[in-house]
Amino acid sequence: MRISGILIILILINIHRSISTSIDPPWTRWVGGVWIPKPGWKMYTPHEIALQFNQPEPRRILILGDSLGRRLTATLAAIIEVSSTDTDNVNNNQIAGSLPSSLVENKQLLNFGAHKSVSYLNERITFQWNPTVVNLLTTLKNLDLSTANTFTDLLICIGIHDSMEQVDDVFFDMNVLKQMLEESLELLNKIAIDHNIRVIWRTTPYRWKQEGTSTSPQSKQKYQEPKYSMETNRRVVKFNSIVREWVLNNQNEASPEKERHVYVMEFGREMAPNSIGIESDALRDDTGGPSPEHFNIRGRMVCVEMLMHTWELWNEGIDKLKEGEVDEEDGNEHDLPVGEQQDLDLLLAMERNGQGEVTPFKSILNRLLSTADGPKEKEKDSDISFAVKCYNAIDGSRKKNVEGCSWKDEGEGQSTMLRMNA
Repeated sequence: MRISGILIILILINIHRSISTSIDPPWTRWVGGVWIPKPGWKMYTPHEIALQFNQPEPRRILILGDSLGRRLTATLAAIIEVSSTDTDNVNNNQIAGSLPSSLVENKQLLNFGAHKSVSYLNERITFQWNPTVVNLLTTLKNLDLSTANTFTDLLICIGIHDSMEQVDDVFFDMNVLKQMLEESLELLNKIAIDHNIRVIWRTTPYRWKQEGTSTSPQSKQKYQEPKYSMETNRRVVKFNSIVREWVLNNQNEASPEKERHVYVMEFGREMAPNSIGIESDALRDDTGGPSPEHFNIRGRMVCVEMLMHTWELWNEGIDKLKEGEVDEEDGNEHDLPVGEQQDLDLLLAMERNGQGEVTPFKSILNRLLSTADGPKEKEKDSDISFAVKCYNAIDGSRKKNVEGCSWKDEGEGQSTMLRMNA
């Protein structure tokens, strides 16, 4: 009995594992261009975001990354600046606390700082341009650790530049990238431990451009789309899996909570269902023309909300990587790093759909329309809509009768009367 009881417990544990990794995957939590958080997560209001920024202690954030990181910095700063205002007055015809598109989608704000550094809110949020792992590694090696304690949080937003880089049709060597990524992660881990800084690594989202050409960031050579986006996205999968695997393999096994000093925030995986093909149009930024990489406010708010959730976990003392965990014995038949094969499978399916090679939802649409209850025969127009049709059908001379209605001229200088025939 005791042995059978243990077996039952083990079976239940394995069932729980399989269910916990399959329930509510990212593609089931998007309704069009609207993101729905996971069960147990919450949506933070702008006021709550400001509170997270200021409690339990005032945060000072350093963001190292590319233009996606810069735009995230500007968005977060705008939310905190507006939502921290403790007033209900209405100034300049704008309700206090409101965040209109004219602010959060402002091209000047999103591009401010460009390829340099920019700080907001008395240097409480600072962005530094570090678009590649080479830039990141150089910055970390030269970071003045005596001033490191001035920051409470460090957010890394890189990956798309390294994944896009080609010279004469040859991508940058992924093995070299892997070495530099691992060295960067080791430095981040040391900084986090030595200076009690919360380090978050935001995984890279995909890019998509259906036609035309795109330019490699460093070589400035042009490549044909969408082939270039497809090849880049496969490298994004590899780039993210290298980071994820390093963090999982370098956790503190002595801690019962498996504490991690570098936390992986799976933004890339969360955005995947709406990053490729026609579905990506709803979330791509077009303030400066359509962008294959940049997101509009709906996409950037997903990153802000995920950042708030990560901070909430830290406030509760839970330093566990919650996403993408796969035990070593589970693995997969291709012996790829954690989650890489799943990401590749989903990427391939989304590319087929984005290219129009398959239409998986057409049958669902047809089924909905064929089974929906609706009018079985043409319904009569209401009096108002019918009268409008009659009026619009009468020509300028007002001497044309329309089926079902007629006009009556009351004489010179009098109005023309329109009546519906019974």
